Amino acid sequence: MQRISDSAVLSLFNYDWPGNVRELENVLGRAMITMRPQDTIMELEHLPLLHRDKSGITPLPSAELRPLQEVLNEAERHAVVRALMETQGNRTRAAGLLGISMRSLFYKIEKYGLK
Repeated sequence: MQRISDSAVLSLFNYDWPGNVRELENVLGRAMITMRPQDTIMELEHLPLLHRDKSGITPLPSAELRPLQEVLNEAERHAVVRALMETQGNRTRAAGLLGISMRSLFYKIEKYGLK
């Protein structure tokens, strides 16, 4: 990532930040995880946590529609990365958090090049 778009900065600026700096760090970290390797600018679509309405439902980002399998793969990769981050790389605990077997986790790590 090289920069953050103006709309993303404005959204960050206008958010209430009840969790202060830690919440900001988490949101930025999660946004970077959701970015594709070729993305160089963090856009508003990478910050879905800031767009919750009062019902707690996050609306879909205004990005173009993509094939469902591509979206599912991206979501799966994100979940694996997040589980590994939250368990500080402990694969047994990460598999437990994800509700999958160690074998499945190893397959997904290899599939998404997360070594």
